[in-house]
Amino acid sequence: MGTGEGTRLQAGLTWRSILALVFAATLLGPVNIFLYLSAGGYLLTGTSFIIGAPAVFITIMLFTEMSRLLGAPLRKQEVFIIYNLIPATLAQTIFVDLLFNYFVRNSSMSYFFTDPLTNLPLPLAIPGWFAPPVGLDLRTFLHYAWAWPVLVAVLAVLLFSAYEIGLGFLSAHLFIEVERLPFPYASVDAEAIVTMAERDPQRMKVFSFGAVISMAWSVISIAIPMITTSFFAAGGGQFYFVPGLWDLTTYLDKFVPGIIFGVTFEPFAYTWGFMLSRGTVLWILIGSFALWIVGNPVILRVQNPLFVEFQAEYRTGMGWNPVWWRANLWVWMSFIMGAAIGAAVITMIRGWRYMARSFKSLARLRASTGGGYLPLPLVLALILLGGGGFIFLVYMLVPSFPLWVIALVIGAYAFINTLINARGLGETGFGVNIPFVREGSILSSGYRGVDIWFAPMWVPGSGAANYSKMVKVAFLTETKPMDYLKTFVLMLPVTLLVNFAIVSLFWSMAPIPSAVYGAVVYGWPDQVANLAFMITRAPQLYKPPLILSGFVTSALLTSLSSFIRIPGFTIMGLLAGFSIAPPYAIALLVGNLVGDLFFRRRFGEDWWQRYRAVILAGVAAGYGLTGGLSAVWVMVSRALWYSSATY
Repeated sequence: MGTGEGTRLQAGLTWRSILALVFAATLLGPVNIFLYLSAGGYLLTGTSFIIGAPAVFITIMLFTEMSRLLGAPLRKQEVFIIYNLIPATLAQTIFVDLLFNYFVRNSSMSYFFTDPLTNLPLPLAIPGWFAPPVGLDLRTFLHYAWAWPVLVAVLAVLLFSAYEIGLGFLSAHLFIEVERLPFPYASVDAEAIVTMAERDPQRMKVFSFGAVISMAWSVISIAIPMITTSFFAAGGGQFYFVPGLWDLTTYLDKFVPGIIFGVTFEPFAYTWGFMLSRGTVLWILIGSFALWIVGNPVILRVQNPLFVEFQAEYRTGMGWNPVWWRANLWVWMSFIMGAAIGAAVITMIRGWRYMARSFKSLARLRASTGGGYLPLPLVLALILLGGGGFIFLVYMLVPSFPLWVIALVIGAYAFINTLINARGLGETGFGVNIPFVREGSILSSGYRGVDIWFAPMWVPGSGAANYSKMVKVAFLTETKPMDYLKTFVLMLPVTLLVNFAIVSLFWSMAPIPSAVYGAVVYGWPDQVANLAFMITRAPQLYKPPLILSGFVTSALLTSLSSFIRIPGFTIMGLLAGFSIAPPYAIALLVGNLVGDLFFRRRFGEDWWQRYRAVILAGVAAGYGLTGGLSAVWVMVSRALWYSSATY
């Protein structure tokens, strides 16, 4: 089912789907935010690898069971809306982000850095629309000092969302309606939706198998450690727990300094390997090992000015996060940036025909394309008003920054980035992202002020491409794509109000950060240091020789693969491996081998191709239920322990 033509699309926007989203926002929203503040990860996406969306499955399982008991089961169109809008609902964490901005301005860590233009301490150079003034002791958003920061944050989210949705639906017009690309991973989402809605006996059997195994696994690897940790934390200790991870770095670096290694017990990290080819997971493993197993020890030993910062800061026994952060900051960030640019440039040169086809397709779009798509005038209005308004907002915040750079990044680059990523998702399931475009554009502009670093000059593209995949899922589930936009508009004000209320309540209960919210005690200072390093030492961080070496490596491999057959080679797998830690790369390979050597051989090729996505959906649901219930337990136990405390 490639498009909506010839298919009777049905509405997914009903009072039941809205009720499910309101439930997620009001009841799972507090759990989501508390889990981030206390454990370092959102319920929406897990804590480290691609773990699916636990909140999605908690809500869908509850509402599908209730509706069946009442004799009116949810339709797959309603499940589609719930499945796709819960991430958008819980991802709006504006007021958590504003608290982090407030922490940036008042953190003692920030005072270690100075504005290179004025030589003032960094907090004194931060603009008022980013966070309230220094030294203002606040525990509420209901203060005039928050007016500008809140207004800017809300406007930025509204304009950026409109822009990305417009770009996403435009790319859906192009690559689903005109070119009819397959979007291979859209079937995973569609299988999960159809399975939970229609309850086909065979699908449910496979789905339940995955869910039960995942729940048993997650109880041991995630729930028990998380709950146990909450008791220690309640006793006055401060713990930053990363569920499902056993860090072996501090044991191995005595023998191989610089190595990053560990074992992950997250079920989804393994089962995601079911969906990838053997060549892809092998090249992910090669990319990961090349940097974090081989590369780090090598750069600690080689005497070269490019590596002196990392060598000076490295200490044996630092652990996973400090080593990863420092190595990435001083060395691999530049290398990966060059590698991504090399892959993108060669891919565009090799694929000039499909780029040309993409632009020709734009000319063939009708004024109002049928088949269930958004009307083209509405799509163009979202792009022009959202994108234009977003450019204007950034320019008004920092009027001395070159307007042409803002327009280039948010306008021209965003359009091309969306086309490249959407086509990648449509053809292979992967996109090509050039990292640090925003940072590079600021540096190349010659502008020396720090205010632009705090402006919401976000780079659209990858999120917009995901909207095009979402439209494909809509057609696979026979849902009107327009209902997504309608529901998004209805839920956005509800989401913002709920987020404001939840964060305000948590903040009034105890300071953030504090012992009650232990994860940010450890996590936020690292983020501040990372941000401050980027602002004040950016020229030191971007190292042209490393960028060039990454570019040449990636470009050569991409070019050679066109003439010489490299077994299983995929440049996207290699690039992904550069940014994936070895435990997760190993988990992908283990999952891929289990799928091929057990499930495929035991049940046959046809069964495996039909039900592997169903197993994956079941595993995500099991993890979601376990993670969600564990987070509720931790939240309640912390609330009971600290209820008598005075702050």
